[in-house]
Amino acid sequence: MEFKTLLQKHQALLAENKALKEENLSLKARLGLAAPSESRTSQEGVQQDASPLEPSFHLEARANPAEKIRPMPISWRGTLQQYVGRLHRLFENKKEVQVYDYVDIHVRTLEKMYQKRLAGYAAIGYRAKAESIAAEPADIIFDNTNFLIVYHNDMMNAAREAVIISPFVTRRRAFQMLPNMEAALAKRVSVVVVTRPTNVYKDKDRPALEETLGSLKDAGVRLMFKANIHQKFAVIDQKIVWYGSINLLSYGVAQESIMRLESPNIAQELLKDLGKSIST
Repeated sequence: MEFKTLLQKHQALLAENKALKEENLSLKARLGLAAPSESRTSQEGVQQDASPLEPSFHLEARANPAEKIRPMPISWRGTLQQYVGRLHRLFENKKEVQVYDYVDIHVRTLEKMYQKRLAGYAAIGYRAKAESIAAEPADIIFDNTNFLIVYHNDMMNAAREAVIISPFVTRRRAFQMLPNMEAALAKRVSVVVVTRPTNVYKDKDRPALEETLGSLKDAGVRLMFKANIHQKFAVIDQKIVWYGSINLLSYGVAQESIMRLESPNIAQELLKDLGKSIST
């Protein structure tokens, strides 16, 4: 290839590279992302590290437009701790660190990544906030060792309905939860359980499952079946939300997490995915 041709090709590539850089800067500006030089300055300007007095994160973002929201589709706890750790540096009059975490519950992969981040937030000590933020929020992230007492209390105080979405059901956990469901039913509270149909289970597991579901039905629980359901949550009185990676009717000993929120908006978003009304 002649030198002139090579030179022209080189110049075309340089022009294309410049255009790509300009497009990248434009996209960063639209997303509110800092330029590299700005990022280095902000990190070098503060040297002290400390834990925040009140770490929290929002499931729903209500940020000021001037705030910078960084998209981070991550799931590994180490990466999460590295990112939020940069927010824990000391500033004068600094009392709270807030992380706005978006989750698309309609995309299974993104939801599973969010559930992993949830466990990471719990390990750091963050609490959850919905749209109504009290001075002492009851919203908190639990694991499978400490959520049960608070969850039982919510079930006992249900006034209208309780919807439990648990893809899998085991006899042990279902009968552990049954007294609270019966107490709610005795107050004429509608209790709905949404789970996978029995035909997706192995043949050897079906008899025990059918017996367990029969006991729930005999107690007055309304059963709904959805194939390929993967979300795990409970909604009480269309306001209190328990959401996370714990199957409420089959959870075991794995280190999983679940958070409690009081949010009618989130409750409505979760329930509408069921495809039809679950109210009696």
